[in-house]
Amino acid sequence: MMVVPYNTNEPKKNQIRKMFNHIAEKYDFLNRLLSLGNDKCWRRKTVKILKEIKGEIPVGNVIDLATGTGVLAETLLKLNPQGKVYGVDIAENMIEVARKKYLNEPKLVFEVADGENLPYNDDFFDIATIGFGIRNYNHIEKGIKETYRVLREHGIIAILELSVPKNPLFKLVHELHSSIFIPLVGFIFAGDLKAYSYLHNSVKEFSRTVNLVEELEKAGFKIKVLKTFTFGTVTLYIGEK
Repeated sequence: MMVVPYNTNEPKKNQIRKMFNHIAEKYDFLNRLLSLGNDKCWRRKTVKILKEIKGEIPVGNVIDLATGTGVLAETLLKLNPQGKVYGVDIAENMIEVARKKYLNEPKLVFEVADGENLPYNDDFFDIATIGFGIRNYNHIEKGIKETYRVLREHGIIAILELSVPKNPLFKLVHELHSSIFIPLVGFIFAGDLKAYSYLHNSVKEFSRTVNLVEELEKAGFKIKVLKTFTFGTVTLYIGEK
């Protein structure tokens, strides 16, 4: 899967970093607008399901990969971790925004890091999440294996990702929304038509070419939850190490 934002000769990872650095200041506002306010709901539902899975088992350290401006990382504090919640991203400007937003939250740690080459020891985290970022990885298989490495035994991975609805009517509405409305709004408010055209193209390509359940199982995870939200426009994958 090699859909890229800018169609230059730069590696995909460099283009992704450049894209998110460019839109960092407008990222939260555009997420609310383009998802029609649903993005908060998707994250809350994810954390609620994680709480149900963990039950009374204490949660240690948690990591949110491709954290962006840290919205999901902050929501993960509802798990009441005994350790910290680490939010990591390759885009420096996104991490800078996250640090400013949550300056007074001591349990949140934001670091610039690559999800395919994490600077953490084996078996360090109890839970790992990736919210709307797995399709941006250069090598999805490598990123999932790296997440497996840093999770403890019985650790949980939760991947929340945009998807293409299967229902023909919802699929048509989704296509019109993501191919016309999203790039137009992205251009008006962030001045980056290519970034938001990439969003549409990458979701289509990801849905067409990547079997994420298969990739998770191949890495050693046992699938515990496979659930869609908002007419199939978002899918939640949860696996256990």
